[in-house]
Amino acid sequence: MLNFPVNKSINFNYGYGNYLPIKKNKEQQLKQITDNDYKNYSNAISAMNKSIVSFGANNYTTQLDPKNKELREKIFQIDGWCFEKLAGYIFENAQNENGKKLFDNVEVTKASGDGGVDILLETNPDLILDNQKKRTLVQCKHNSKGNWVDIETMQQLADCREKEMFQGKYKKEDINCLMIASSGVNNNVLTYYLPKIKDFDYKIMNLDDLIDFAKKHKVKIDDEVLNPLIEETKERCQCHQELLSQKNRIKEMIDDESMTIDEVIKILNDEFKGKYPHIVKGNYISNFIKHAFNPPECFELLKQKGYKFEENLGTGKQIIFSVKKDNETFVVYYSNRNNFLNNHRIDSAKNSIDKVKTNKDDKLILISISGFCEGTKTSDSLKNFDKVYTVVNDELQEYDGIPKKIRPIVDLLKQEGFEFEENLSVNSAQTIFSVKKGNETFVVYYGNSNIALSNIYIENAKNSIDKVKTNKDDKLILISTSNFQEGTKTSDSLKNFDKVYTVVNDELQEYDGIPEKIRPIVDLLKQEGFEFEENLSVNSAQTIFSVKKGNETLVVYYNNTNTTLGNVYIDRAKNSIDKVKTNKDDKLILISTSDFQEGTKTSDSLKNFDKVYTVVNDELQEYDGIPEKIRPIVDLLKQEGFEFEENLSVNSAQTIFSVKKNGKTFIVSCSKQNKVLYTMVTNKLLKSIDDTNKNKDGIILVTKNGIYENGKEGFDEKTIQDENGNEYIIYIKDLIISPAEI
Repeated sequence: MLNFPVNKSINFNYGYGNYLPIKKNKEQQLKQITDNDYKNYSNAISAMNKSIVSFGANNYTTQLDPKNKELREKIFQIDGWCFEKLAGYIFENAQNENGKKLFDNVEVTKASGDGGVDILLETNPDLILDNQKKRTLVQCKHNSKGNWVDIETMQQLADCREKEMFQGKYKKEDINCLMIASSGVNNNVLTYYLPKIKDFDYKIMNLDDLIDFAKKHKVKIDDEVLNPLIEETKERCQCHQELLSQKNRIKEMIDDESMTIDEVIKILNDEFKGKYPHIVKGNYISNFIKHAFNPPECFELLKQKGYKFEENLGTGKQIIFSVKKDNETFVVYYSNRNNFLNNHRIDSAKNSIDKVKTNKDDKLILISISGFCEGTKTSDSLKNFDKVYTVVNDELQEYDGIPKKIRPIVDLLKQEGFEFEENLSVNSAQTIFSVKKGNETFVVYYGNSNIALSNIYIENAKNSIDKVKTNKDDKLILISTSNFQEGTKTSDSLKNFDKVYTVVNDELQEYDGIPEKIRPIVDLLKQEGFEFEENLSVNSAQTIFSVKKGNETLVVYYNNTNTTLGNVYIDRAKNSIDKVKTNKDDKLILISTSDFQEGTKTSDSLKNFDKVYTVVNDELQEYDGIPEKIRPIVDLLKQEGFEFEENLSVNSAQTIFSVKKNGKTFIVSCSKQNKVLYTMVTNKLLKSIDDTNKNKDGIILVTKNGIYENGKEGFDEKTIQDENGNEYIIYIKDLIISPAEI
C-alpha cells in the first residue's frame, strides 16, 4: 500500500488553467474546515444541483461515510493523473435506472496543458427535454486530506467556461462546471463564492460524493479498476525519483548543441520504457524535462544581464529557478504579485528557496514586478538575498528602495540635489519617505491627490510623519501635485514644514502661495508692478487674492468667465471681497477676461473698485469702458476728434454708445449690414438711439456701404479708413448747430 499524498510526492504541477486571466480573490483567508468537520454544504449547493444529471447527493454530513473508508483509502493511493482517469471511467460507464448512458461523450484531456479542464462531459440529449446537449467542464483536485480547494482554483474553472462561451459552440446556459475536490473545499468557497454564482450550475463533489455517484449509477470501483492505477502511480513516483537523480546528465545532454530537447526525450523514453511502460506511454518524461529545463518567460529579464539559465526548481505556481553568471550559481525567486512585498512575503520566498535549492552556497536573487513595502530596504528579510531587482519598463533594475509609485517624485527631488534614503510609509493611504541633502535628512510627505490641500490635510500630514520618522531633528518637506487652499500660505500648519513644493509642468517649484489656476493673472499683475501676497479664496466659485505695490495692499477679484459683467455681478464681487479681506483699508482691484455690460463704467458698482482691468491679447489693460467689440469704431471716431464716453447698448442685437466732442454728447449707432441701408433700416437705427433716453447733442450713424439718399437728410457724410485700410462711412448730425460747423 502506497501511503503518500500525491501532490507532495510529485513536485511538478502541470496544466494550470490559462484560458483567461485568473481573478484574484482579495478577501483574507478565513479559518478552514478540518477533516472531521465538513460544514453542512446542503444549503449552499442544493440550488446548484437542479439539472437532469445530479452529480452529488445533497446531504453532506459532518462526518465522512464510514462505509466508504476502505475504498477511500485505496483511491488516495493513486496520484492526480490516475485520479482523472478514474473519474473519466466512472462518467463513461454511468447509467440511469433504465440502463441509458448519462453521458453521450466523455473526454479526459491530456495530462498537461489542458487549460484547467481535466474532463469534458456531454450529457446524453435523450435525457433532456429540449434534446440540447449540456456540456460540463470538470476539474479534478485529488489533494491529500486537509488540502482544500480555494476560491482561486474554483474561479479558474469558471474562467474556462467563459472561454467555451467565446468559441460559440454552446449556449451560455448549456455550459456548467463541476469541481471534484477529493478533500473538499475551504470555507471561503461556501461562504463567499458559491452564493454569488447565479447564471450557471457550479457543482462540487468530494471523494465520498464520487464514490456514491458511482454506486448510484451502476459503476464498479474494485481492485480490477484500482490496482492498475496504483501500479501506474508507483511507477510514476519511481520514474520521477530516477529522473531527479539523473538531472545533471540530462542537463549535459540538453547543453550539447548537437542534440535537441525532443531527441533527449526520445533517448530517455527508450531507456525507461522497460522499467516504466505506463509512464513512457504518456507525456510524463517530456513534461518533466520541459518543465525542469525550459526557462520561464521572466528569465529573459535576467538574460539581458548576462545570466545563463540552469533549471526550474519551483513547484505549482511558484517561479523558482537557478541561473549562472561568472561561475556563480544563483537561485531566483520571481514574484509576479501586483502588491508590494512585505517582510513576511520576503521571508516566505526565502523559505521556499531553502526547500528546493540543492547547494547551500548558492547565492539568492529576489525579483518583484511591483515593489516592496516600507521598511524592507533596511530589513533583515531583504538582507538574506544577494541581489534584489524590481521590474521597471520591462527591464530589471537593481532595487534601490524606491517604490515604483514614488519614483517620478524622487527623480524630481534629485534635480534639487536630494538623494533617496528610505521608504517610511508608501501605501494607498499615504506616501512618506526620507531623503538626504548634504548631511541633512528630510522626511517627505507627498500629497498626490487632485484636491487643493487644506490646513486640516496639512496637519494630518504632519501627524503621519511624526508617527513614522525615527529622528525628531529631521527636517520636513511637503509636496503637493494639486495646490493649497486659501489661507494656508501664512498658516501655522504650513509653517511646520521646512520646505513646501508644488509640481508644475513636471517640475518641482518652491511653493509661493500662488495657486496654478491664477498664476497667469498674477504674472500679468507683476508686469504692472504688483507682487503676490496671499490666496484669500480661490476655488470653483470665486477667485480672490491679495497683492502689494509699494506699501499698499490691494485685494483682487478675478473674473475668468465668458459672460459680460453687469452691476449685479460687480456688487457680488465687492461683497465676496468684504467677507475675506482682513484689512478694511485695503484697496480693491477688479479684473475681467470678458467685458462689462452697458452702464457699468459710470455706475456706483464699479466706483467701489480702485482699479479695474480687462485682459486684452494676454495683457492687462486699464478698463476705459470700451467693449472690445466696438474698439475699432471708437478708434475711427477718434480720428475725427471724438472721445468715447459710455457704452449704452452693445450686444448681439445692436451697438449703441456715446462719444464727446467740444463738450457735446453724440450718440453713435452702428450697422452690421454689408449693403446700402434702406430708409426703414436707417429709421430703426435712429429709433434705437431715442430709446436710450439719454440727453444728446448729436447723432452719428456708422455703416459699411452708406445710406440711400432719402435717409441722409440733415447728416454730414464722411468716408474714413481704419489702420487696416477698411473703409467706413459715417453720418454726423449736430442737433444744436448745422453739420457744416462740425
